[in-house]
Amino acid sequence: MSTLTPTPSGVSTPHRVQNVPGYTTPTFAGKKAQQEKVEDCVTSKGFVPRELVKNEVVWFYENLGIDDTYFAGESVEAVSDHVIALYGAKVSCELDLIERHS
Repeated sequence: MSTLTPTPSGVSTPHRVQNVPGYTTPTFAGKKAQQEKVEDCVTSKGFVPRELVKNEVVWFYENLGIDDTYFAGESVEAVSDHVIALYGAKVSCELDLIERHS
């Protein structure tokens, strides 16, 4: 779970809530099954090259530190759209870098 905490300078910074008394990290039992459905959904939309879909979905599920509460509360369609949006942002960033160095 992430929240924003103001610093003395007034800038908000993200932090994670650790397992401390009163907080238990939730576990979404259907996460793996949902992940497989998200892979199928992302593939079917055609925006992400087929050979990259699995890596993009695995990255989204396993490397971003997203709490299981998000996955439990979102539909396959919504998660798929978020995976595609992040992929699009990465592509856009790469294109900007290429243009700047040309």
